[in-house]
Amino acid sequence: MTILSSTFNLLGVILLTHAAYSAYEHSLLSSSTSAANNAKPSTKASPSSTSLPPDIVVEALLSTAILLIGIVIGAPKLRPIEWAAWAGEAEQDTRRPRGKKRFEGDGGAEGTSMAWLEDRKGFWDVRGKKKAFADWVRENGSK
Repeated sequence: MTILSSTFNLLGVILLTHAAYSAYEHSLLSSSTSAANNAKPSTKASPSSTSLPPDIVVEALLSTAILLIGIVIGAPKLRPIEWAAWAGEAEQDTRRPRGKKRFEGDGGAEGTSMAWLEDRKGFWDVRGKKKAFADWVRENGSK
């Protein structure tokens, strides 16, 4: 599947780049044509100078669709969205994939892969910190 998806992606990028370049060239051509028309008096404004030709629009849409198909074909298998199925997979796989950061509570906790949740530090205790600061001020303020 990777060769097929890579082929679709490459073809889509090439066609999308060509459509963008064609639109750029069309805008340059229409601006130079309108500048030449403004030099000589004319009473008729051309509406075609503001819109893209249909072949450029079709090429852009087709290349976007081809690129989308290539991305979808190359996407990995979707994960289950049911909580029970996900939790069962998480419980079975206790190893973390390579490249993942260590969690805060990792340090040798044995058991399930969710042990880091039980070992992590709790929330910051504002009242406890306020009391500790007030005690510190009382101790250092009396000196």
